[in-house]
Amino acid sequence: MPTKGAVRLLKIYRFLKLLFVFSVCLVSYAGAVIASEAGNLDPMPLNDILKDIIKTNPDIIATRDNYRSVLEELSIAESGYYPKIGAEVSVGPEITDGVDTNDQREDYIASRALIYLRQNLFKGGETKAFVEETDARILSAAYEVVTVANRVFLEAVEAYINVLKARELLAFSQQNVMTQERILSQVKERTTAGFTRVSDLTNSKARLSLARGNLISAQQDLNHAVVKFHRQFGRVLQPEQFVMPEPAFKFPDTVEKTIDFAFRNHPALEVATFNIHARKFAYERTKGAYWPSLDLELKAQYENDADVMRGIPPRPRHCSN
Repeated sequence: MPTKGAVRLLKIYRFLKLLFVFSVCLVSYAGAVIASEAGNLDPMPLNDILKDIIKTNPDIIATRDNYRSVLEELSIAESGYYPKIGAEVSVGPEITDGVDTNDQREDYIASRALIYLRQNLFKGGETKAFVEETDARILSAAYEVVTVANRVFLEAVEAYINVLKARELLAFSQQNVMTQERILSQVKERTTAGFTRVSDLTNSKARLSLARGNLISAQQDLNHAVVKFHRQFGRVLQPEQFVMPEPAFKFPDTVEKTIDFAFRNHPALEVATFNIHARKFAYERTKGAYWPSLDLELKAQYENDADVMRGIPPRPRHCSN
């Protein structure tokens, strides 16, 4: 007669068996959906994944566009070093009726044209500080692109490795189920022949049920890992398309060397450094408002009937430099 514990284990075994069959159906359906969306089984190495992410990830694209916009501001800042060329043209009626014209009303069409070239010689260092501030902002924006890309890459790599890990654990679970099934078959033969007790058979069935339960959990973990990777990559891949990457970087030997390497190369620290430089040069630029400005200007002017209001007889043309 089997013991109460053996009967309880047998009931658990039957329940887990039903649960296993139900879960396998669900996993098979999910696998079919993933396979239909993946479309092909071409390998997708991690390097190809990262190349695709850097072109399509919205966070990376946003920071890259911000860098390009800041880069365009450099020409605006450097324009203070270049001369400015301008022109003015005016045409309009002039009416005189007074002492200057012996109380006679006279109407004229006056015209004026002016062209000038102006070069700033001194502005209190404002232009130089503006250029240096813009340079610092450009470097800050560039390192911000690297910072965001590193964060996105790290999340994608973790998701990629988790899929590989879940796939390996699933393979171990499948192997364990087959091993337990083989052991159960052997125990059944020995029990039938009278060489093994019924309790050993019950224990073997319970271990098989546990192995199948672990298999279900491993399949669910793999599906969860694939979905999490899909959130990072934007496309659904089958677990078979993932390839174990080869290490391309040799990490420092000690924690102290690793920390020192991070302090010397982490892009987020560079972003903070150049942000400080940008604020410093912005402060220097404001000091230019307290200094006088010195410009060199060359000007050419053309006038026609523009001196009548000053009591000068109209003349057809006047040029001055």
